[in-house]
Amino acid sequence: MIVRLAKNKKEIRQAQKLRYKIFAEELGAKLDTKKPGFDIDKYDKYCLHLLVIDENKDKIVGTYRILTPEGAKKAGSWYGSKEFCLSPLEPIMPKMLETGRVCVHKDYRLGSAVLLLWSGLIGLAQQMGYQYLVGSGSISMQDGGARAASVYKKIQNQDKVISEDMIVTPINPLAVDEFEFDKTAEIPTLIRGYLKLGASIGGVPGVDPDFKTADVLIIFDINQANQRYLKKIMGSV
Repeated sequence: MIVRLAKNKKEIRQAQKLRYKIFAEELGAKLDTKKPGFDIDKYDKYCLHLLVIDENKDKIVGTYRILTPEGAKKAGSWYGSKEFCLSPLEPIMPKMLETGRVCVHKDYRLGSAVLLLWSGLIGLAQQMGYQYLVGSGSISMQDGGARAASVYKKIQNQDKVISEDMIVTPINPLAVDEFEFDKTAEIPTLIRGYLKLGASIGGVPGVDPDFKTADVLIIFDINQANQRYLKKIMGSV
């Protein structure tokens, strides 16, 4: 398998089809798409699309969507501004990439596809001269928010919340204090991996009713990365 940016519209369409299959068909998200069977929104044309490709099957099996400051300016906003007030991040915006719509085909989730996506993403950021990666990490709301609240409190107890001056405010915050803390609640793989790498979260989760998730904003300063774990990831290429 290899990781690289999409080279043409056909490859982007294949990534959008994979996103639809996972988010809409598998997870039941309500997508406001422009083309049936494909996850397409107004931000796609301003983004870079990172792909993991199984060359033996000539098949795209994983994808990350990446928005640059220039792309956000053309789109009129960062995608995350739909869920959070991002003004506390203005000082780092010229040096950040916004990530989103990450997904991996179900047959490849226990393999190297996720590590390849991360290595490709971090390598791209370093190559382009960006210091920060910012994007949402999702927690299922199937139980009404109890797990999401416990995950947030667990992360909070680990002192992994960003410094107060960079905390973002959700537009539709999860009422975390209304739920009892369950210390056995598992942090989702994507969020756990970023935290292990040295990332922080930007505060209380915001509720996304269309995706039926509670999302925390992940903020990762590449210069502050856990070097041992970073070397493991970058060595997966």
